[in-house]
Amino acid sequence: MKKGGRENYTLIPILAIVAACILTRLPQLFSPNLVLDEDECVVGLMAKHMIEGKEVTAFFWGQVYGFSLIETAVIAVFYKLFGFGDIAVKLAMLSMFTAGVIFFYKALSSLSGSRWLPLIITALLICSPAWAAWSMKARGGYLSAFLLSSVLLWILFRQEKFRLAGPVLGVIAALIFYCQPLWLPGLFCLLFGYVWQERAWARSGIFLAGALPVVVVLEIVKKHTYTIWSPKVFSAKADLRNACRMLYDHLHGYIYLDEVFAAPLSAKIFAGIFIALILSLAGLALGYCFRRLKAERLFIFSVASILVTFLYGLFIVGHPSRYLLPISGFVLFALFLLLRNRRLSPGIVTGLLACSLPGAVAVVSFRDFRFLPYTKAEMLSTLSYLERQGIDHVFSNDVPQEWQIMFYSHERIICRESNNVNRYPEYTKSVNEAYKANPASTAVVDFSGDLKDMAPRKTVTIAKRFYVTPAPSTRLLKDMDVKW
Repeated sequence: MKKGGRENYTLIPILAIVAACILTRLPQLFSPNLVLDEDECVVGLMAKHMIEGKEVTAFFWGQVYGFSLIETAVIAVFYKLFGFGDIAVKLAMLSMFTAGVIFFYKALSSLSGSRWLPLIITALLICSPAWAAWSMKARGGYLSAFLLSSVLLWILFRQEKFRLAGPVLGVIAALIFYCQPLWLPGLFCLLFGYVWQERAWARSGIFLAGALPVVVVLEIVKKHTYTIWSPKVFSAKADLRNACRMLYDHLHGYIYLDEVFAAPLSAKIFAGIFIALILSLAGLALGYCFRRLKAERLFIFSVASILVTFLYGLFIVGHPSRYLLPISGFVLFALFLLLRNRRLSPGIVTGLLACSLPGAVAVVSFRDFRFLPYTKAEMLSTLSYLERQGIDHVFSNDVPQEWQIMFYSHERIICRESNNVNRYPEYTKSVNEAYKANPASTAVVDFSGDLKDMAPRKTVTIAKRFYVTPAPSTRLLKDMDVKW
């Protein structure tokens, strides 16, 4: 009987976490603004090819970073369960986020005898606007890295170590590096803090022994992977103002690539609370350093994980606030370590729950978040028109539109952009061959309105948003700067 009680005690918080992750994301799933961006469409198509037996790709198409095999495999399973579509992609990613949150909670529970503190801190992570949209985004390794990082922390801090814990940690760290290495600077701070605290220096070699085989295998895979994309991410010049702005924009969550959107008051309040929390944790850690409090050594290293994550933000080119995604988890982990040995008074509980409230409101408000100038319904209307006209190959000047057309048409319509370099070159080849064989089966699709000026007589307007020019002339394609 006692054993069953312990099992129920363990199960109830996990069920609560699962419910919270799903309920806070349901408004987005049922929103008319739900639409996959271009990178999500790429990962979705990769998973489609996997279940169709075409190819299994380790990395995001067209590049040798962003290890995506975990995400595509999970999406493939959800395609089998729910059918092909954007809901299956979103649910697959939400399942990975939820699993990551559960392991984050289990890592906290391993470090505390408190029943409620790990759950409250985990609730703050679930209610972070920074993860509102990203908890369901298939973007080439981000959610894989989050899940693996949570598993790593759980294995590192769990009380009962298993025999192969060291090599397994090495394998996980290596996979994180190839998924999205953004998590590694902070994780290495925590790993170093643990090794120092436990005097476990001898285990470092075992850790490396686990990482090395993964590195060797994936480096070989990279040598045989088609690549066209390798952006410049870091600059030699630090930009503190840009890094601070990126941190704030990341925390309120209303971002898309480098673009920042107006955030509601609830998201701004939550971002302000988190920034104040970061500054407070940094000040406390600095004070502990001067006082040389050995008991707080792990807390000091957890704050260091926040600072090193922010540090690489100083040197990032542009304004990709998503690169700071790891920081939310590190902040909450440090807050947990600060509070774990203190009495959880009603005041502390009330304060933590009050902090989560604006975050929860902001996460639910993402139902109204719209990052594209058109909706999925308008896109589907355009695809329906093309299929009725017998058009199965199209040209587009818009990169997001290119991948959305192929995903939402289930690849019944193949699209290529003006550039002749494509993440998946077979698509470009297919459109080129279709145009040469039968121009009437092709069209140009655009939503900017330029086609109305280039070919006003032949251009058709769909849903007052998209413009389609069937059977485009070679002159029109030349004006669009289509490269063959």
